Amino acid sequence: MPRELENLRHQHKAIGELYLSGARVCDIATELGLKPNSVSRITQSPLFQDFIARRRREIELDTTREAQERDFSIRERLHDASGRAVNTLTGLLESENEGIQLRSSGVILAEAFKRESPADGEGGASVQISTVNVKVLQLALNEANEPLTLEAEFAEVPPAAVAVEAPAS
Repeated sequence: MPRELENLRHQHKAIGELYLSGARVCDIATELGLKPNSVSRITQSPLFQDFIARRRREIELDTTREAQERDFSIRERLHDASGRAVNTLTGLLESENEGIQLRSSGVILAEAFKRESPADGEGGASVQISTVNVKVLQLALNEANEPLTLEAEFAEVPPAAVAVEAPAS
């Protein structure tokens, strides 16, 4: 900070803070017990304008820093919560209630298909489903009652698109 700005009187700095908060000259004068003409002269001086410009930059930097810290904190909390959410959904696949299993499977599959992208631009997304969850997938297909195309990958068979149709009810 230049030497001149360091020498600003406490009263000038108080005027600056009120000025930056949006107070009018007459309100600043009343608050600090000054004449409006005095406050006006101070606010128009080059030294005061330099002080205001520096304070605005400081406030902007502080605001940006706070926003970045807040965004990081939010992203960190969401990341932590997403792990717990995945654990909850996968735990619900083992529920004795088939409706809960079905809804949990639907959420998991919807997210998996939405986020996965084709490896080489061919076909759609692929999802690996354990044999334990095949029953839940069959329930989903029964409820959907419409064909569903999945990418299947088996050790003996090269990856291929498999059309799975829900059995007629």
